Amino acid sequence: MELRLQMTKQLKFQTVDVFTDHVFGGNPLAVFTDARDIEDADLQKIAAEMNYSETTFILPPDDPRNAARVRIFTPQNEMPFAGHPNVGTGYLLALQPDLIPGSTDGDHLKFEEVAGLVKIHPNLTRGGLIESISITAPQPITKGRTLPAELIAASLNLELQTIETTRTEPIVAGTGVSFAIAEVNSREALATCVVNNAHFANLDSNYGYEGDFFSLLVFFEADDGVLHARMFAPLGGIPEDPATGSAATALGALLAELDTATDKQFSFTIHQGDDMRRPSRLHVKVTKVAGKTAPPILTGSCIPVIKGVFTL
Repeated sequence: MELRLQMTKQLKFQTVDVFTDHVFGGNPLAVFTDARDIEDADLQKIAAEMNYSETTFILPPDDPRNAARVRIFTPQNEMPFAGHPNVGTGYLLALQPDLIPGSTDGDHLKFEEVAGLVKIHPNLTRGGLIESISITAPQPITKGRTLPAELIAASLNLELQTIETTRTEPIVAGTGVSFAIAEVNSREALATCVVNNAHFANLDSNYGYEGDFFSLLVFFEADDGVLHARMFAPLGGIPEDPATGSAATALGALLAELDTATDKQFSFTIHQGDDMRRPSRLHVKVTKVAGKTAPPILTGSCIPVIKGVFTL
């Protein structure tokens, strides 16, 4: 019997836990460090196979002055921008600069993404080790429609009175990708959220936004600048996300917009993933000058976990 060997591609990837300082915390990310040989049609399939909340693919930049073109996929769709993929990908490229297909500006990297240029800045210790990664969101905040509090409550199996509407009704906002954002009045209410898929589908049909599935960030402010949050996107294959950087930047920018101050520096620490036993810590800074809110800066730590080969 004649044996025919099928040609395969050996694709190198690495994983990193993002927004944590220890393994098994934060949000896992898979990074394919050289995606030039991957067909477009296979990118989504690979992301579904990895089954992380996001997988990134590094490509040469269109502008050689930038570090890379980065494509971001959930298990079900491509994202124009996302926080934890940028922090994790930026960390790996800063740690292994030989993997950068383009150029750097000193320590700074710029990623080309669907939503625009994302600026990456490694924060170093005195010994020159990478302590954390900061990224600047590609866009200032945009706000969309408000959502009925009773529908948000029903989508999470909460009592209506647990939805806090003093600052704002639940609202759609984003800094490159949109989220519905709702505040609850206690940490206990946040902990008891249980997704109702039928109500999420109804919200997607009647209050969804273009280009993505309906997703919902719920938060409680425990102290000034200390926020506890959970993010649900079951229609996009993410029942709950342990850390959502793009939702964190949207939340920080929204709270800055809602504040009556016209000139202020805002700093938020967001606790996410605790209810999933994957604790994550996200740090967001927002500058507001003359009433205008600048694109937020998101900072987080990372831990490398796996180096592997994907056979295609």
